[in-house]
Amino acid sequence: MTKVTAPKAGKSVGLELSPNDMYPPLLSPDADSFVFEIADGESATFDFTLGGQEGPFPGITMAAGPGGGALLLDRQFIAAYSGAWPAQLEVRAWQNGVIVDRRSARLHDTKRMTVASIKQAALKPNPARVLAEGDNQAVAIASAQFFDAAGVNLPNAEVSWQVELPGNPQGLKADGQRVLLLPEAQPGEFAVLFREANGVQSTLTLTLNPTIDTGLKLQAYDLYPPLRHLQPAIITIYHTLPEDSGVTFTYRLNGLENSQPGVLIEEEDLYIDTDFIHSYEGPWPAEVQVCAIVNHQVAGIRTLRLHDTRTMVCTKVDMWFYPSDAMEIPQTGTVIVVPAPQFYDANDIALPHAELTWHAEIVDPMEGVGMIGHLLEISPEAKPGVYRVAMITGELNRARPLRLI
Repeated sequence: MTKVTAPKAGKSVGLELSPNDMYPPLLSPDADSFVFEIADGESATFDFTLGGQEGPFPGITMAAGPGGGALLLDRQFIAAYSGAWPAQLEVRAWQNGVIVDRRSARLHDTKRMTVASIKQAALKPNPARVLAEGDNQAVAIASAQFFDAAGVNLPNAEVSWQVELPGNPQGLKADGQRVLLLPEAQPGEFAVLFREANGVQSTLTLTLNPTIDTGLKLQAYDLYPPLRHLQPAIITIYHTLPEDSGVTFTYRLNGLENSQPGVLIEEEDLYIDTDFIHSYEGPWPAEVQVCAIVNHQVAGIRTLRLHDTRTMVCTKVDMWFYPSDAMEIPQTGTVIVVPAPQFYDANDIALPHAELTWHAEIVDPMEGVGMIGHLLEISPEAKPGVYRVAMITGELNRARPLRLI
């Protein structure tokens, strides 16, 4: 069937295309995209032209359904394109072999891209708060949008820029596109200069608020997360802030704010379940940074290191008796003594019981004492004396004396 290239009179499907202008990727490995869609209830097929010519074209890929889609442009486009600039890209909507709508956008030469202005410069958070000594250093993240002389928004990935701190204020350090807030920083207002590589610049004021003493602590700072045990590990969060402080808690994973399967904070408890180790793909140990938030700002940070349970190796066993290692023999009935184990790796990090195979064992014969699982049941027939009980996992064991009186 021969396509008809003129729109049918009076027919339109409400085709929309955005953005209107684009500098295609040159340095960035990520593709950029034009998005197109038609009015609700309409259906069409789509194609596109570049400079009036039909493709395919290197570096441009169309993904479309009946209601719209996207044109993806990657670095191959700039490398292969040799036509005039700006290049006109047109998306066409077809029904029954007829073009019923079309929209166009312009592609600009990223190799000749020039920053003319910086707008919407921002720091997050701002105001910021210096953290107490011993907390992780606070960070204010810089962001900005860049434009050419015609007002076209330039892709940040293609712009070289950084922040600077005029006067080198105490306790503040410029680090690329971040401002590090060290504990020795003082409250006040400080100029932050956004500078593009060719000299275009903009200045913003960063406000620092005083430190808050949160008394923030975690129940543990190293953890092997659940692998085969279905119950989550629970780490309690402690603080000394008053009840009316409005403190809440969030977390960052390896310094980044995101939502990680298997990690959840509810009120003042951090939960880690089996979804974490089955979904996490980053480096080990993983760092979960628990952040205390007061008035929408980070007021304190503590870091929990998560270790790979699949490579866990027990190198030390310890144990004690609960309620005591000196027990009175009952006159009637029985009493239960729990040999309570603790397992450690080579760095003295506690290992979760449920992830190990272990058992308790009576070393010395104990008349009137039986074992129920790993529990000791003491009956009136027991004899006074000192007896050894061992805790065993793999080739490791630890014996402790239990005194019956």
